[in-house]
Amino acid sequence: MAVQLMTAAPPAWGVQYMMSLPSEDAARAAATELSGMGHRLTAVRAHDHFRFVPSSFWYGKPSMEPELEGWWQVFSLAVYNGYERMALEPFLRSERIRVAPRLVPMMVFNRGAARGMR
Repeated sequence: MAVQLMTAAPPAWGVQYMMSLPSEDAARAAATELSGMGHRLTAVRAHDHFRFVPSSFWYGKPSMEPELEGWWQVFSLAVYNGYERMALEPFLRSERIRVAPRLVPMMVFNRGAARGMR
């Protein structure tokens, strides 16, 4: 009788990017660029959008960042699949190097990145 081994898919490591841009057009262009680079779950929304959602705690409240009134946010997720946690660091470094030159001309500033594992 042959034995079949179950092989699990390698874990997925994700890095979420959040950036702010001065206009909706610039935000959509950045999102398109990131999608073209293989980022997943790329999304665009107005800055402080929760202030306009009636079910939100922030509805009708003043902005915590009034200097960004009228700006737009882009979120994206870069994913690396693999078993080696140490291999993630070179991926993150190369991803930052790959993303930065494409977005800097769009007057973007990075709001931070978060890492996680599935």
